[in-house]
Amino acid sequence: MSLNAATVSQNHLLKSLPDDEFLKLSPDLKLVDLPRGKVLYSLNSKIDKVYFPEDAIVSIVTLFRNGSNLETGIIGREGMVGSSVSLKIETSPRETIVQTGGIGWQLSKEKFQKAFEKGETLKTVVLRHVFAYLEQISQTGACSSQHNINERLARWLLMCHDRVSGDEIKLTQEFIAQMLGVQRPGVTNAAMNLKVRGLIEYTRGTIRILNRKGLENAACECYQTVKNIYDQYLSLIELRKLNSQLDDANLRMGSEIQKQREIEYETNRRIQNLKNAVTGIKKISKIKIVCVNCKKVRDENGLWHKTEQTLQEKSDIKTSYGMCDECKETIYRLK
Repeated sequence: MSLNAATVSQNHLLKSLPDDEFLKLSPDLKLVDLPRGKVLYSLNSKIDKVYFPEDAIVSIVTLFRNGSNLETGIIGREGMVGSSVSLKIETSPRETIVQTGGIGWQLSKEKFQKAFEKGETLKTVVLRHVFAYLEQISQTGACSSQHNINERLARWLLMCHDRVSGDEIKLTQEFIAQMLGVQRPGVTNAAMNLKVRGLIEYTRGTIRILNRKGLENAACECYQTVKNIYDQYLSLIELRKLNSQLDDANLRMGSEIQKQREIEYETNRRIQNLKNAVTGIKKISKIKIVCVNCKKVRDENGLWHKTEQTLQEKSDIKTSYGMCDECKETIYRLK
């Protein structure tokens, strides 16, 4: 698994984690299939694993004594399933079932709780998710008593559309009827109404969104109310992470600029030292012969002069060594 959540996950909570927190969490995350109809938690069952959906949608369902049920909330890639363990509540008060199949990241309850206690950002995003989810189920409860089936179906389809990739949602009308707590004919009529208006089309087990803007207009106010809450509280985490990344980038840039300045300073210092070193170097134009014994210098006419010191100090002539005639006579007694 990559060391950066943003490159491997579409789950908003995981993507919002800084790299150091995700590094600690990633070895324990397991990518699993979440097939449609899979029960993640039964009523009053122990929560031993939590899930971060990628493209699956999970329904939280209330069961009634007469055998009917009603969906009270949905969770997709915007959040996590089993977040109650962050509040030390480790038994599920509702049945939790996969509504739309897909994949998700699985993490043991113990590993999650350990990371939750130590990870500042993880703790923040999970608690914000819990708050947003509570607002969702509160609004859904009010919606069920105040709005008609056409508006509620449009709202529900939009919420599902927000949590999947693409425009297709794998759902049967029978399942939708159960989740909305209405009779199947009511869902059939509402779906037909949306289809006639060119907002959706459906075949057995699949609904395709054709006109999202029109569907938003057809939905009750509850959709936008809940969406605004999620956008407000969870997008703040993304913004905080972005600001943190920008701060890190600025620090790295500042460090690079400082290094560049140090290199530039050292280069200029060395250049100046070289300039100082060559200031006293004389220009070389000719080479004169100097007697190796008496140090006389031979001029262009072949005459020898004791002028080495003068030549070196006041001219640009470079000297080398030879032997004048007098020295040859003295040393080798040529005469």
